[in-house]
Amino acid sequence: MINYLKYILSILSVFIVSGCLPIPFLSEFAPRIEGRVIDKNTGDFIPDAYIKYIVRTSPFIDDLNDYYEQSSKTDDEGFYSVGPFTQWHYILYIGSPGRYPNPYYVYHAMVVIEKDSYKKFEKVLDLNDAPTQAQLTELWNSLSEEERTNITDSEKDTFLYVKWYEKLNQNRFDFFNNTVFFLEKE
Repeated sequence: MINYLKYILSILSVFIVSGCLPIPFLSEFAPRIEGRVIDKNTGDFIPDAYIKYIVRTSPFIDDLNDYYEQSSKTDDEGFYSVGPFTQWHYILYIGSPGRYPNPYYVYHAMVVIEKDSYKKFEKVLDLNDAPTQAQLTELWNSLSEEERTNITDSEKDTFLYVKWYEKLNQNRFDFFNNTVFFLEKE
């Protein structure tokens, strides 16, 4: 009995020393999106619209194996809910620098909505946190003259990134949980 206990403890210590434990768990790599689909001209809700949520985890367009898709239909009042995308992990990294292992990185996400007698609707979603230079410039231009004069050139980039992430964190939940798409008749 003691030999078995030593054997189990030695295996467990190998995992702990390596910084991981064999504990399976599920993590989210792309958020749930939900909201309404509405007729652009009349403002009426569109029932039974087919919604496809597509997420690509490869930067290579030709790599057709690295995309994930979920679909749904709107209810009688135009509401929909699709996602989230999740993945299984079989090893919990206890010493890694990140929150948890997450090998999937979303390179491209889009929503496709189809309904008879309406134009096909496609919209690329920005699920990544990093702002583009154009977005940072727009953020800088949206600041008041007073706010801009208090910031030195050496502080400008840091200030803009902090402002960007504050804005992102305030709006992220609202965007993905109350997204309204407007469809046009053909």
